[in-house]
Amino acid sequence: MSAKTKQPWLNLIVPFVRTPANIVTFGLKRTPTAPLFESVRADLKAGGVKQERAIARMLWGSSVMVAAGMAANAGYITGAGPDDKEKKAALLASGWRPYSIKVGDTYYEYNRLDPFSQWLGLAADMSTMDYKHKDAGDIAAS
Repeated sequence: MSAKTKQPWLNLIVPFVRTPANIVTFGLKRTPTAPLFESVRADLKAGGVKQERAIARMLWGSSVMVAAGMAANAGYITGAGPDDKEKKAALLASGWRPYSIKVGDTYYEYNRLDPFSQWLGLAADMSTMDYKHKDAGDIAAS
């Protein structure tokens, strides 16, 4: 936002910043990364209803991610797919689609279901990633 204030021409390229940022924040506050946010830490320290809601959000989002990871391993949810271009092209040619839910033989994209698509995509990517041929830096970048 501060860059857009200093450079008004950025409004043409990036007209909306706050909404996507809020969607990402909403999603991340419902994962194990939630304690990285000051507001979540404050809720956890406050005790009572605020603490219970913060914990419930983290548990709910994490549960969705675990279920999505299991569904991805079973082939019902897809992530980005393999890094190898030839392998990915072969998958696409077979009808496979990235970031989709498979129902029968049809793939339905879930990328417009934010903030839920964040959890599904992250879980699918993490559970189907080829960890054997990557070092820690490549895994983090992926």
